[in-house]
Parts: sequence; C-alpha cells; structure tokens
Amino acid sequence: MPSKLHTAVLRGTKEGDKTYGFDDQRTLREPVTYFFQESHEGVILFIVFRTPPCRHSKCTFCPLPQTGTLRPVSFWHYGEQIEA
Repeated sequence: MPSKLHTAVLRGTKEGDKTYGFDDQRTLREPVTYFFQESHEGVILFIVFRTPPCRHSKCTFCPLPQTGTLRPVSFWHYGEQIEA
C-alpha cells in the first residue's frame, strides 16, 4: 500500500500536468549530483541528495521531482550519499 507521501506526490504530479517519471532505478547510495562553487568565503560544496520528491511535485519551474525516488530513503542512505 502506498504511503501518504507517495499518494500526495502522485496527486500533485497529476494536478500539475507533469509527464515525467521518477528515478527509481538508481541506487540510493549516491547523490543526484554534486559540484563546487567559488565564493568570497572560499569553495562551497553543493550536494543534490537523492530523496523522495516534495509532496507538491507540481511547480512548473522545478525539475527536481524527476530526480527523486518514490522508494523510502533512510538516514543511512543520506550518510552513504555523503560518503560517495
């Protein structure tokens, strides 16, 4: 049975007329991407974690839900994504 979040995400996706799918094939042990950026304070590391999409999942400007997964992501998965 789908979780409340799973149901809310799918409802938001449908209401927002989104046509993408979710990335449930990739491992939960690696982040979506990471990159470094120079700032006046030094180098900053940005990590885009593989997470469930937000429950709204319908903002027309947001591409992040399609990188999300509908599988449960645990605290341990986030730790592994940092280590990757």
